[in-house]
Amino acid sequence: MNATLPLEAEMRAFEAKKDELERVYPRKFVVFHGDALLGAWDTLDAAAENAVSKFGSGPYLIRQVGVPAPRLPASVFFRHMASI
Repeated sequence: MNATLPLEAEMRAFEAKKDELERVYPRKFVVFHGDALLGAWDTLDAAAENAVSKFGSGPYLIRQVGVPAPRLPASVFFRHMASI
């Protein structure tokens, strides 16, 4: 069985649209669900509020455009992999 990582589709969609997002939504917070862009907001709180109201607990990806992806400790990744 080929298990996909959580948010894999969302991360691919973000990367595929990255150049366009940087032109249209610099420094905004964008929300992806699957390969669809939900929208862009000025604050993380506004993006999260809209994502939760539309998709509940997820999954969805919230990223700030033009800012490097946050780095998570390896323990977070390994803890997730142990639960799969």
